[in-house]
Amino acid sequence: MNKKLITQVLQPYIRIDMIAMVAFSLVVLRYSRLFGVLCLIASAAVVAFQNTFGADAAAARLENLRRQGAAENNEITNNFIDGSPVYMCVCDVNGNIKWNSDGFRKNVTEQENLDGIVSAPDIEKLFDDPENTVKVAVSDRIFQVCASSKEEAGYSKRMFFWEDITDAEEIRTRYMTERPCVAIIAIDNYEELHGVGLSVEQANLAAELDRRIRAWAEGLGASITRGSSGNYLMLFEQRRMDELRRDKFPIMDEVRGISSEEEFPTTVSIGIAQECEGFSQLQEFSRDALELALGRGGDQVVIKRGSGEIEYYGEAMSSAERRNKGKSRYVAHALEQLIAAADNVMIIGHARPDMDCFGAAVGISALAAGAGKAAFIVMNSIYESVDLIYTAARETGRFNFVTTEEAMALRGANTLTIFVDCHIAAISEAPQLLEDPGKLVVIDHHRLSKNGVENATLAYMEPSASSTSELVTEILEYSGTKASYSRFELDALLAGITVDTKNFCVNTGARTFDAASWLRRNGADSSAVQGYFKLRLDFFQKKVNMIAAAEIIGNGIAVSYTKEKDPSMQVLVAQAADELLQMRGVRAAFVAGQGESETMVSARSNGSVNCQTVMEQLGGGGSLKVAAAQVEDMPEKAIQSVVEVLRAQELL
Repeated sequence: MNKKLITQVLQPYIRIDMIAMVAFSLVVLRYSRLFGVLCLIASAAVVAFQNTFGADAAAARLENLRRQGAAENNEITNNFIDGSPVYMCVCDVNGNIKWNSDGFRKNVTEQENLDGIVSAPDIEKLFDDPENTVKVAVSDRIFQVCASSKEEAGYSKRMFFWEDITDAEEIRTRYMTERPCVAIIAIDNYEELHGVGLSVEQANLAAELDRRIRAWAEGLGASITRGSSGNYLMLFEQRRMDELRRDKFPIMDEVRGISSEEEFPTTVSIGIAQECEGFSQLQEFSRDALELALGRGGDQVVIKRGSGEIEYYGEAMSSAERRNKGKSRYVAHALEQLIAAADNVMIIGHARPDMDCFGAAVGISALAAGAGKAAFIVMNSIYESVDLIYTAARETGRFNFVTTEEAMALRGANTLTIFVDCHIAAISEAPQLLEDPGKLVVIDHHRLSKNGVENATLAYMEPSASSTSELVTEILEYSGTKASYSRFELDALLAGITVDTKNFCVNTGARTFDAASWLRRNGADSSAVQGYFKLRLDFFQKKVNMIAAAEIIGNGIAVSYTKEKDPSMQVLVAQAADELLQMRGVRAAFVAGQGESETMVSARSNGSVNCQTVMEQLGGGGSLKVAAAQVEDMPEKAIQSVVEVLRAQELL
């Protein structure tokens, strides 16, 4: 302790004492000179002693007190550090430990270097931002580490703070793995398996199906209950999801493997919800997932997460015919009621309409006309695929074709919007009309996409149908309107069915022939239909060039692209892909070409490759065997993207 400082501290008190003693001495001196002088001498001696020895003694005592306080502080600090649940160590820039707490040595490591405990990237991450933390596993413990640094005399000190979060991580892991998941399992052939007048074969099949589903649930440690509608509700832990994804839901193959003499295949559809907030959301999302699985044709698993992310598994089979005439009659009756209540009808198809889209639009227009309602077909441009039939439609004078702008002006509050051969607003002929369509009807034969329009008043989506024209034909057949349809309207519907079935060779069921027969009985002319398919010579040459440029890249998958631009590229690539699929050894074909502004990609498959899931990765959609997409990339880049998706799906 500085003596001068002590003197400065004591000086005011010494001055007061001296004044008091001098005053006392002067009083004594007044009465006795001898005693007064002695008092003055004594006062001077006291002051001299205080200045000489008192400051040193006080300084020594104060220094002793300071040392005791520092020792007590160090002891308190050390006890706090050693007893703290956060362990500390100080290292140099090379990770050498210069100091550590007892807790660090006992609970983290006795090593003299952090090498092998905290990785160099993690260390840099810690010092990039003081708020950063990293998790580090040491033996059987998990620590959360944060850090701070200080530059001192050119030497960098790095202090690491280690918090043991093992128990918290175990609780978190248990929470994540034991969170409930809900699955709703629907038997795709429920009506056939549980109808009136069951055969012994059907009863045995239903019992075997029930046994396998329950055995699968038991293997997962799940709770399963069968509802009155024939659906199963299954509750299981989330830790089973990784196993199910890895094995690709073996129950699907088990169900398909049930031998049966029945005409229909045995399949199930499963909707699963996980990572949701509460049981109500689990129930809602599992229902949404099941509807999506059924809308995509069934025989698959759809998983919907709480974040809204959707995953698809399965689809090993083509969509079997699961429709019944009762549903067609119901849809026809409901659609007639909606048309009757509307002021007018707006019919929208997909962008760059093909023959199926055009035929379906013509059929719906005829239904509306039979009900005495004005119908408008929205078409902005005419392409090679429908130019001949469009010209014929114009010549009849029975149809109102309008652009999107004209449709916006004609639409009123009581307009009924009917969306045909598509259910994704973004790729429709008039997306603006679907932003707030009012009453909306969707009629489509494509597998349901997660980007599909929502809140439709009436949705008739049947992936097992050959075409939307087939669905519209059944609606006309079962409608109560006694309207007479012109031969052209019947021809247009037959042309739509013919194109999408590749002349009744692909994706054709008994219902397809029934619809075609009804059209023929009512006057459709197949020879006239063939006249709508005639091609220009240059168009045919371009298609042949694309086929000639094709390459089989492996596993029976053919790809081709052209650098030429053509307004009818959508039809070109589709027809080229169709032709390539007929080649020996080809099980799937992908063709790309540039249209007026975008690149068209067309996909075809014999059913062993899921075209829809491939095209969905490019922003498109479709069905198992037929799909397409429109992309901004050039054709060569688009084909590269297709190849990358195929590799990601382990198809190459």
